[in-house]
Amino acid sequence: MNLLQKIHLYVGLILGLIFFVMALSGTILVYRAEIIGAFMDQLPPSQKLTIAQEVRALEILPVAGVSFIDFPHWEAPYLRVWYLNGDIEYYNPANLEKIAIRGLIVESMMFLADLHIHLLAGERGEHISGFFGIALIAMILSGLWLWWPGRRGFKFKHILPKNLKRNSSLKFHRALGVIYSLLLLVIVSSGVGLIFYPQSQKVIAALTKEDVGIAIELTTRIQRMNNRPMDSIGALVEQFHEQVPDGAISRYYAPTKDTPTIARLRYRYPEDWATYGASFITVDYDQGIVTDFIDYRLSPQYNRISRKFYPVHAGKMDSNLYKLMVAIIGLSLMAMVLTGFTAWIRKKTR
Repeated sequence: MNLLQKIHLYVGLILGLIFFVMALSGTILVYRAEIIGAFMDQLPPSQKLTIAQEVRALEILPVAGVSFIDFPHWEAPYLRVWYLNGDIEYYNPANLEKIAIRGLIVESMMFLADLHIHLLAGERGEHISGFFGIALIAMILSGLWLWWPGRRGFKFKHILPKNLKRNSSLKFHRALGVIYSLLLLVIVSSGVGLIFYPQSQKVIAALTKEDVGIAIELTTRIQRMNNRPMDSIGALVEQFHEQVPDGAISRYYAPTKDTPTIARLRYRYPEDWATYGASFITVDYDQGIVTDFIDYRLSPQYNRISRKFYPVHAGKMDSNLYKLMVAIIGLSLMAMVLTGFTAWIRKKTR
């Protein structure tokens, strides 16, 4: 066994359980919205909110302790209210009635998200998770390198193992790795890019020959919005739809204790990959003006590319087919971990 084979084997044995847990939690989280919806007493129908409904929701729901509010979208047709203490509540957008959810499914999804992203260890755990992702990328590439000399013996029928013997497990392990390697690389790399976001933006900016952090002024649009006083949520929502007719409000950040007069809208264009878009409007109700306007369409190219990391990694690209593909990748990674470990155990037993 050469050095690369030993590294591939023992890194897989040492980190295999971590890879399995991250793949399992990630696969479940791909369908988090559908799972939560299945436990709701009454799942609201998908609908496009009117301006009046948006204003009413933002006038009534942001009570004390609210951090932000998610608006309905294609896979989650309800209003989701996030509180500063970590609690989440769900509301019917048609009548603003609270939606009851059976069991502890919301808490379970939050636990899985914390496990997948932070390894239950906060920011430090998130960074460790990123290094595990880098190790998994190295495993994928080393596996392809080891497979390449014997590529002529590859057969698609090996994707269905005949039995649980060592040779069959190894063939299954290699077939899965070869077939799903490219998409697995994309998903894992985008996850690593999310964790090390500033560094990944610098790498992309170097490739696109741009400078990181340069903001594009939207003076004209801000002036147009400030022609009328921005002293209420109704004025902000109405002006938003006038100035950005093809945009859709996706999230509302409520004023906080430290900034009691500052609110923020997040919105999404039809071509955005990200579920909640990447454009923002900040308003100061006290001064009655828009203080900041970030438009995704006018962002530098490196920023538009890096904003695609999350939807690519999490399967949030407005496509049920892509969600299924991401889930299959997660299942295949779990299968590779199990078959690799099984083959090693059988060899040791022999």
